[in-house]
Amino acid sequence: MTIALLGSFCLSHPGRTDANGGHYDRSASMYHCHDSTCLETVVDTDANQAGTERYNRKEWRHWIDEDGDCQNTRTEILISQSELSVEFATSRQCRVVKGSWLGGLTGIRLLDASDVDIDHVIPLSYAHRHGGASWSAQKKEQFANDPLNLLPTYDMENREKSDKGPSGYLPSNKNLVYAYIKRWYEIGVKYSINIASDDMVIIRDIISSVETF
Repeated sequence: MTIALLGSFCLSHPGRTDANGGHYDRSASMYHCHDSTCLETVVDTDANQAGTERYNRKEWRHWIDEDGDCQNTRTEILISQSELSVEFATSRQCRVVKGSWLGGLTGIRLLDASDVDIDHVIPLSYAHRHGGASWSAQKKEQFANDPLNLLPTYDMENREKSDKGPSGYLPSNKNLVYAYIKRWYEIGVKYSINIASDDMVIIRDIISSVETF
């Protein structure tokens, strides 16, 4: 079953495209589509679930310290996304304790790092259930640490979201829904995730209600 998203992410600028008909712009942390095939996602939830091995979070290695400076992915996101200079637990600057983050699901201002979860926009277990189970360890690690898929959020809201797709969860702050859904879809395209049909309906409806085409 194939569902085509009615909105359009196509841009006119040149550039080499991948197998999906688009490319990832690292400078903007965005995935750009260049043709209509990029906007189509093959969806067959039953087929995706059948025979899928049990999800093991340890296989999705996250919060890595790739450059060995003692600041892991969580810390680097807290630093880069804080609107004020962050405060660290010690002079080694390995762990952030204070800053100023606008919760990406609620719009609530957060000042204490202990209240901040770094949300995987597309949850790891969702990715696992929709094609990611067969990914290599390297691709799972890339997905789990990709800044495009990481969003500072209020921890209680993140618990509410859990591993739901758009049909089961949308940000409590309605002003953030469109940006969240567009980013969700861009990540799905980038990683060729087999988005469930009920989630795809929500994505299509929200984006087409905002974008003019």
